[in-house]
Amino acid sequence: MWILTVYSKDTIKMFEFDHIEEAKNKCKSIQENKILSEIIYFNQEKQNAQNDQKETLYSY
Repeated sequence: MWILTVYSKDTIKMFEFDHIEEAKNKCKSIQENKILSEIIYFNQEKQNAQNDQKETLYSY
């Protein structure tokens, strides 16, 4: 799993991706300061194919 954290003037947004390619494409399209992080879960079962195209936005 990959998390893209975007720091704009008044907000912090977090995007969640299952594949690095999706995360990098989104990262290229954003102009604000950002950090791309890989989240590694040990002993986690593989997610099903329906979750492969998921993008979730968290806004704080």
